[in-house]
Amino acid sequence: MTIDTTMASIEHTADEAGGEAIFSSDGLPSLSAPIPPPLPPLPPNEGGDAVIQETSDPAVAFETFVMKRNDEGGGWGVLSSSADRLQREEEDRFMTMEDPRRRLLRLKAEMEELEVEWAKQQSSSEKPDKSDNNADDDEFQILSRELKSRLESMGFGDDSTSSLAAMLRGRQADLSSVISRDLEKFAAKSTDDTENITHREGEEKGKIIYELYRSSGDKLTASHREASLEERLRHLEMAVGADGVGGDNRSLVEQVEEAMRLAKEVDAKEVEKLAAKAKVIRSDLEAAARAKAKLSSSSNNPTLSPQDAQTITSLHNQLIELEGISSHLPALTTRLAELATLHSNAAEFGIRLDAAETTLNRSEAMLSHLEEVVSRVERGWVENMERVERNVKFLDDMVAGKK
Repeated sequence: MTIDTTMASIEHTADEAGGEAIFSSDGLPSLSAPIPPPLPPLPPNEGGDAVIQETSDPAVAFETFVMKRNDEGGGWGVLSSSADRLQREEEDRFMTMEDPRRRLLRLKAEMEELEVEWAKQQSSSEKPDKSDNNADDDEFQILSRELKSRLESMGFGDDSTSSLAAMLRGRQADLSSVISRDLEKFAAKSTDDTENITHREGEEKGKIIYELYRSSGDKLTASHREASLEERLRHLEMAVGADGVGGDNRSLVEQVEEAMRLAKEVDAKEVEKLAAKAKVIRSDLEAAARAKAKLSSSSNNPTLSPQDAQTITSLHNQLIELEGISSHLPALTTRLAELATLHSNAAEFGIRLDAAETTLNRSEAMLSHLEEVVSRVERGWVENMERVERNVKFLDDMVAGKK
């Protein structure tokens, strides 16, 4: 009855407010919790077997379905664990496909960044416990030196250019090995696909038909180069015959192989030497041909200029004049050579004579100077003796006067 009265008062208030209901709990008693309805009775002959009641600890259930971490180290929960496992598998696959040298270079770069961060942290932070700080520094330095030594032993030192070159060389070697493996697989597959060449009976003489087929009946995947070579060989054998050429019992293929072997046995250095000699001989032959052509052209043109004719005439007259003394020319040349030697000796003797005269003149000058000095000394002696005699006489006179 109370509830109906309250609802009526609410509707009346809403009408007064123009259709907008305003709810308020002021002055209303608190509502009591509703009583749950009773369970329906079980049907007869059931005994409660349709529902399996199993009790478990809530903590265990929560850990199992919500907060349990998988054994492989994935995320939390069932779905996140599977997603993390897939992501980890993708990362592992990428790491296996990545070049190990690139991973080592990345490790070196991370180590350098870690050293820079550690230095900044040590310079910015001040720890009160110096012993712990020194122990951490020593341990970090030991680990960094050990890692650097290992990287340097692998060829990843401080030289970034050499490291990059080593990485590129290793990468090229890896790619070369992969390409060689693929080529080996392709060669093995093509060998398995092709069959032996058979001759057809009843065909023309000298005509060979090559049948290439697969055991499975698929279309043959032979290369265009092999097909063209086979066709060219077939035409050659049809033209010259496959039994023998020029009285030789060997086939054309054997003769071609023999020619290839002989071509390989030829020394390249000998070929180069022979080519150089051939070039020299060719140049000599060309020069001789040019000289011969020049001589032939001059002989074919007997007309000479007046100056050339005058020169030839004068030379001929001189030769005629010298024809009488041609037998005396060797003696004349020998005499002229002796005279030239004598003149050279005379010139040398004249130079020596001039030097002797110069020395004699210098000696005469010195002698005249010495004679003049001696005469001066003699005059001085005479004057001194006279002066001494006068002085002695004067002293004698003085001594005699005193007596």
